[in-house]
Amino acid sequence: MTTEKSAAVELTDAMTALVRVLVYATVPPGGPGFTQPGDAHATLGNLSTATMGLPQAFRQIDEFLTGLLADGRLQVDGGSNAAPRVIEVHSALENAADYANALSAALGRAQAALESVSLRDSFQAFAPA
Repeated sequence: MTTEKSAAVELTDAMTALVRVLVYATVPPGGPGFTQPGDAHATLGNLSTATMGLPQAFRQIDEFLTGLLADGRLQVDGGSNAAPRVIEVHSALENAADYANALSAALGRAQAALESVSLRDSFQAFAPA
């Protein structure tokens, strides 16, 4: 028997694949996805925005599981009480939301630091004075 994947599972499968492609595109030096500092600037901004939405997704996952638990629809394999597991998931998702917020902020700072960085018209190696 095959089970169809939910939209959320399909999207996170796609997200995982896209991260793999992004990693390839950013392989140094310059990666095939970068041609100028503006590419890194835009990529950092997109990553910051993407991670900004994760805490809401985590809350919604938590609310879904909490609702199922409240309705008595969850159990652990073997039939035991799922409440301790859902409480553990809740705690882990709260931590994940905090980390995602911190990640988004750090990516935003990195993007801001690149705001005025551009390529030189001609390459000049920097030598110590």
